[in-house]
Amino acid sequence: MQEVDLYPPLKHFLTQQGYEVKGEVQHCDVIAVR
Repeated sequence: MQEVDLYPPLKHFLTQQGYEVKGEVQHCDVIAVR
């Protein structure tokens, strides 16, 4: 499994929890802000 395979389910989970999710922001692979 590659890192890119983990992003869609993680984004879906965090979005359901009320977070705004972004990928590949500067040096971060994933950020989530509520």
